Amino acid sequence: MCLLNGEILDNGNNNMASIAELTTSEFLNRMMFRQFNAPEDDTRKLTFNKGCRLTDVKLTVGGIATRGHLWKLGPIIDTARFRRELPWINEPRGRLTLNERKRLPQLVFRLRDFDYHWLADRIREHLDADADAAGEEYCSFREIYLHLMAAEPAAAIRTRRKLRLGKIWDKSERSAQYRALFVWSDQGDNGLYSPEAFAFTSV
Repeated sequence: MCLLNGEILDNGNNNMASIAELTTSEFLNRMMFRQFNAPEDDTRKLTFNKGCRLTDVKLTVGGIATRGHLWKLGPIIDTARFRRELPWINEPRGRLTLNERKRLPQLVFRLRDFDYHWLADRIREHLDADADAAGEEYCSFREIYLHLMAAEPAAAIRTRRKLRLGKIWDKSERSAQYRALFVWSDQGDNGLYSPEAFAFTSV
């Protein structure tokens, strides 16, 4: 039932104690995702969206099948190269913290420097919408999720992590806009591009 419900298991802990003596329920309890967490201060190979489920899961001979988006990862933005002096924010307000509101414009400026205007404009639009919603309660899961999605790159910038752009993969290799950001591992990445990589997100 756990797999059919689309629960995601944590395979990022390489220092797990032996699980041979655990019952099935104990194993699942230990390995289930419970929160939203992109790694800020470590170098785990995966970025986890904890607490979310896969959709329309089917058990197959090869494992499980589900629906979602497959992202082809592209250019890397090294936030360690951002200026340490944060931009001034006039009349700061909104659900994001002041620090988050100062970090995200740095990303907007860098995206525009590289001509990734679509993604830069979406971040700017969210900053404006967040400011307009100052003091209001969240009206939907979508609003909460968008807030989390804005806070994660801000946290990555604060800790001077790398971000990697992503676009929906199309096997025809047609050109597509970069529409996503992923917190990226610092291991073995030298330069703007890393070896070809993909990421999956559930819908």
